[in-house]
Amino acid sequence: MMFAPLRFLVFSIVCFVYPLFSQHTSFELKHFSKQKKAFEQAHNAFTKGSIAFEEGYNKWALKQKQILYKRKFYPLSIRDYERAGFDAFQVALEALLKAEQFNAKHHTLQFMIGFCEFVMSPRSAEAAAHFKQSRALGMDNAFDAFYWMGWSEQMQSNWIEAENLYTTYAQMAEHDHKFTNPLKECIRKRIDECQWGAKLSKKAIAVSVENMGPLLNTKYPEYAPCITADQSQLFFTSRRPGALNRTKDPSDGLYLEDIYGSTCLNKMWQPPYLLKGNINSEGHDAVCGVNNAGNRLFVFKSDINNGGDIFESTFNGNDWSAPIAFSAPVNSAHYENAISLNPYEKRIYFTSDRQGAQSDIYTAELQAKGWAGIKNIGEPVNSGFDETAVFLHPDGKTLYFSSQAYGSMGGFDIFYSTLESGKWSKPVNMGYPINGPDDDVFFVLSGDGSTAYYSANRAEGFGDLDLYKIHFLKDTVSNVRPILPVPDLYLVKGVISGLPSQKPLDATVSVYDADKNELLYSASTNSVDGKYLVSLPSGKNYAFHVYKSGYIFKSENFNIPEHPAFKEIILNLDLEPLISHAEIPLNNLFFDVNASTLKPASHTELNRLLELLNANPGISIEIISHTDNTGNSAFNTDLSNARSATVINYLISKGISLKRLKASGKGETEPLESNATAEGRAKNRRTTFRIMP
Repeated sequence: MMFAPLRFLVFSIVCFVYPLFSQHTSFELKHFSKQKKAFEQAHNAFTKGSIAFEEGYNKWALKQKQILYKRKFYPLSIRDYERAGFDAFQVALEALLKAEQFNAKHHTLQFMIGFCEFVMSPRSAEAAAHFKQSRALGMDNAFDAFYWMGWSEQMQSNWIEAENLYTTYAQMAEHDHKFTNPLKECIRKRIDECQWGAKLSKKAIAVSVENMGPLLNTKYPEYAPCITADQSQLFFTSRRPGALNRTKDPSDGLYLEDIYGSTCLNKMWQPPYLLKGNINSEGHDAVCGVNNAGNRLFVFKSDINNGGDIFESTFNGNDWSAPIAFSAPVNSAHYENAISLNPYEKRIYFTSDRQGAQSDIYTAELQAKGWAGIKNIGEPVNSGFDETAVFLHPDGKTLYFSSQAYGSMGGFDIFYSTLESGKWSKPVNMGYPINGPDDDVFFVLSGDGSTAYYSANRAEGFGDLDLYKIHFLKDTVSNVRPILPVPDLYLVKGVISGLPSQKPLDATVSVYDADKNELLYSASTNSVDGKYLVSLPSGKNYAFHVYKSGYIFKSENFNIPEHPAFKEIILNLDLEPLISHAEIPLNNLFFDVNASTLKPASHTELNRLLELLNANPGISIEIISHTDNTGNSAFNTDLSNARSATVINYLISKGISLKRLKASGKGETEPLESNATAEGRAKNRRTTFRIMP
């Protein structure tokens, strides 16, 4: 995080020995000789407020030290200026505002009021107004004040004014022995943020940024939105009072974190609910990632000893399980707080500060014994500043994250990088109005690329961090493209049921690279809802299989070219019981044109058929091949017989007895569709199997 000045004016000097300016009026009786009683009350309020302010500031400075230098425990919502000493600042603000009613022309009083309001609400216009009043009353020789005034102006997006104040601060502090190199770097960074803010805000991108409203947001912080790839489910963290506990964190005066969910019905988000099951505890529980299907949720749990770790909870159709911690080497003695899975759920991207003071993005591979091969993904994605809130899009090649690197408009900005020839590209700032002067974090994007969600603290919000929705305007996609890579993938989702009851099944969904006969993805549905969702990035020939013991497997083929248009496919599948004699299509069998030679991409399908026969030694099957009506009818009959025989021969070569197998060729005699169209002819060319009586 950015270094900030951690020193302040000594109160005995600030309050009573400050040089007088033309408009400044100190709290001395000689200025109010005719208002002695009112003066005493105001002076007492001023003294009480000053003492409470000093207490709050000391707590705030200690928290800054822990965050900036030691990376010790703090809740996920804590930002670089937020809220240690909150209770003391509240007491101070109440007293100081009473004093202001009597004497509003005291520069230090105005500054302290502004500081309290800034710490409690950094985007507060009132804070900026009080800082300006402090300057107008002559608080110009307290050069630390220029830093806070500059920061307040930056938070109001007054980029030029903020840059000027930072520059003045640096010039005045140049010869102070406490103006160290880290502090100089901090000021250079702040000035760079203002310059980027001025530049990017002049080139607004074609999006609309919409607060998600009081249905989801409250006066408490809401943040870390996570969505399923199809936008059917939203998960987020809130510091609102929850059903499990009403405990407040003493470090910031807010309720502990809990995880909430919302369901999208008819394109409308429904009232949020506290997640059921054992996922929320009596401590801090914050969502930090979800898989595309929405049945694996990743949870950040803070720990006083090591900052915090990542846990996983799974959904059984009714409840969420108690979270289980990722083992080493993902979790460490350091701070891990965000994670994202690739579409096949075999690679993770997560953030950790294990190699130094700053947080970086790391990756790991799923191997036989768990996650291994931890690597820092390095430059150009990681910088010398913090990177966090990592999110890999369902396309598997666009990485979104928040960073404080140079090129930010202030705090964390959202950047993206694309995977090109195995290397991550130079990150791109997503621009204004997505990014602003405050922390913009936890950006997630729908599978179709139309809508994004993130957390931001904006002037129009309900208080603190709120959930926001970003719409990428369809009629200007060509203008937006440099900012938003267009997703090229298929989303396949549906429900797996069993016949004849049509009740949901706990089946296994597997996806193979058909050309390589390589298992890419495997997951189980549950028997409560039977739902599945798979993201299939472009450029592969996918063999899709669904299997359940006691049922006949089903398969589909998705041969997705490079850079297709996004497509969402609803594929509900009913599995036939083993006693069924219906024809089951083998959708991943491929033959050479006008020949019976199997292509290598067929091996995945043949192996599923082999597994079925080996697992059920009492069944026998008939392989049935069909053609379209192109060409000679006799040739088509011979071709279909030859193709079914080829499948039989493959199974025999793998140890299946000929007694359990039968080959049939139907030629063009049993079409499924009209042969008048190319699509119809393609459906008529098929090979199926059935279990024989």
